[in-house]
This record gives sequence, structure tokens and C-alpha cells, in this order.
Amino acid sequence: MLTDIRVGAIKAALQLTPDQEKLWPAVEEAIRARAETRYRRLATLGERMSQPGDVDPVQLYRQRADVLTERAAGLRKLADAWQPLYQSLTPDQKTRLRLVTVHAIEGFRAAMENRRMDSDDEEEIDLWIFAH
Repeated sequence: MLTDIRVGAIKAALQLTPDQEKLWPAVEEAIRARAETRYRRLATLGERMSQPGDVDPVQLYRQRADVLTERAAGLRKLADAWQPLYQSLTPDQKTRLRLVTVHAIEGFRAAMENRRMDSDDEEEIDLWIFAH
């Protein structure tokens, strides 16, 4: 799974100390929870798109609002999980995190050039926002 690769890359780049390792599980859990939520959201969207019927624009707005609310809550949990670990990082570790982030953003940009991406492709963006 792509999430496993991303989590592994971040953790390997950070080279956590034993004390920092204790803070890592909350971060990893938050990353994985957001990824799982994203996969479920995309599956639900795929199901809806395959169903024939009239489109109710008001219902679409309400569903989109619900999705954005859920994503905001997930992003808040991710930030809350990262905060203690990030505060414990050395300047060198923060630099490595930024480098991993830049690499993720470059991949994101390349993917945008190769296919249309929508706002649900947020994992790379979240990592970039966190590191800056």
C-alpha cells in the first residue's frame, strides 16, 4: 500500500531517537486513519457515480460539506498527533522531514501533469503544509 511506503519513508528519514519513538505511534495512526478515510470516501464516490438517477445539487452541496468537515477533523487530529513529535525533532531531523516533503510535492506535481487530480489527493499536500 502506498501509505505503508509513505509512513516508512517519513520514519526512516527522521531517524527517531528512543524517546521520539514513543511519540511516533500517534503520528502513524493519524496518517493511516486519514488514508483509510480517503479510500472509503473514494469508494463511496465511485458507488454514487455508478448509480443512475437525477442529480440533486442541494444534496451534493450537503454531502460535500460533510466530506470537508470530516477531512478538517482528520487534519486536526493529524496536526495534534504531529505536534509533540515535531517539537522534539532536532534541526537536522526537521531538515530531513522537509526534504521528504519536497520529494512528495514533486511527485504530486508530476502526477498533476500526467492526470487530473482533485482535492481528494491531499496526503502530499498535508505533509508539505506540516513541514513548512
